[in-house]
Amino acid sequence: MALISLEGMRFHAYHGVYDAEKTLGNEYVVDIVVNTNTDKAAKDDKVELTMNYETIYQLCRLEMETPRKLIETVAAGIVKRMKFQFSEMQALRVRVTKLNPPVGGRVQSAWVQEEHDFIRECPRCKKVYQARR
Repeated sequence: MALISLEGMRFHAYHGVYDAEKTLGNEYVVDIVVNTNTDKAAKDDKVELTMNYETIYQLCRLEMETPRKLIETVAAGIVKRMKFQFSEMQALRVRVTKLNPPVGGRVQSAWVQEEHDFIRECPRCKKVYQARR
């Protein structure tokens, strides 16, 4: 197993509950960490056998382009896109950070993080589940 990570992906987006956030937008940072098997990709040296960084970035970009009220919803959307695109993931962590959130005072950031472990075998009989696409 290996960790594949994209950290510090920056986006200007229009998420929020206040009118100013919906009109002016805000700066966001997205971090992704995936636990996956990279043995075959490393052995064959082929990008199509691994989780392409560009694809991960594009999935995040697509979700960030859809205005939402909550960054919780944004994070959940990224998880959904990642699960659909990369069924071979063993675990996934997604963090969405809003810089300078409008909370009535000086705050550097607010963030939401989702973490998922994907079960690959039956805990009782140890039968390996088949990946679905």
